Amino acid sequence: MNKPVVTVLFFLISLILFACNSGDNKADNRAADSASFLEQQNITINKSTDSVRMPASEQPGFPEAVLEINPVTSKNQVPQGEGAPMRQEGIHFASMGQYKEAVQAFNESLKREPKHADTWFYRAKAKADMKDYAGAESDFSKAMELRNDVPAYYYYRGEMYANQKKYKAALADFEKTIKLQPTFADAINYKGVMLASMGDHPQAIDFYNQAIEKKPDFALAYYNKATSLAALNQFEAAENDFNEALRLQSDYNEALINRGNVRFMLQKYREAIQDYTKALASKPDNGDIYYNRAFSYQRLNEVDKACADWLKAMQLEHPAAADMLKQYCEHQK
Repeated sequence: MNKPVVTVLFFLISLILFACNSGDNKADNRAADSASFLEQQNITINKSTDSVRMPASEQPGFPEAVLEINPVTSKNQVPQGEGAPMRQEGIHFASMGQYKEAVQAFNESLKREPKHADTWFYRAKAKADMKDYAGAESDFSKAMELRNDVPAYYYYRGEMYANQKKYKAALADFEKTIKLQPTFADAINYKGVMLASMGDHPQAIDFYNQAIEKKPDFALAYYNKATSLAALNQFEAAENDFNEALRLQSDYNEALINRGNVRFMLQKYREAIQDYTKALASKPDNGDIYYNRAFSYQRLNEVDKACADWLKAMQLEHPAAADMLKQYCEHQK
């Protein structure tokens, strides 16, 4: 193959770092690739995504102190009942990531108050964070049996289903959340994510727009909208929404990387290189970024720089970098 490499980008729908939602803001590598641009080789995007964030300003009908499990301090709510001390202890353990201890505390609380719906919910959330999905599902169902009008119950069960890639079940829970609290922008955004994960990007975009209407500074919704626009090959519109996400959240690295990819597709190679380079400042060990940047260098006939990036990507164990070196960089061996 003697002609320049033609690329296909794989954009990530912002599918939910559930661990990030529990307060530590660490990215994990669960991701739903949205196969996008119909060309012939493969640039890959960084395999981390952003979180569906739970803002303290939008509490979706939460039960007693539930935001502490995220953790966000819940105000003006005094725990009550015989099981309250153990329940609060469980919430504390969960907020520290000590889920086994949290479950034990919730068990003790439920012995004293077996019909306390919030405690069943808290235990469900802790079990979901432990990936005990069967146990969590049972506890969510019990909480809903006792109280069927709490948006948080459906929201977090939907999050659990999304984590398991049970998109239809998750979608139903987010729809129920929105029915109970129509202004809850995070649930609306999450509904868009589920639709995009099932390949329905046009409808997903409609819900991202609704989320942005509810919360104009919602950087994540702009990011998600941009990924769906990119999946539909609407690169200029995608670039605009990545711009907006970055205006709202200047350190939004995934938006920066994906904007670089969109700019590559728009043949804005210098600008793409700038985005990749800036992203590498905070993620210097990310092989995907080096791999992607190399293509822009190649298109600008800066072959040495392209090969240096593919070499670095190979050293960082990018699965396709060695093949690029073999095809285009024999002199780098």
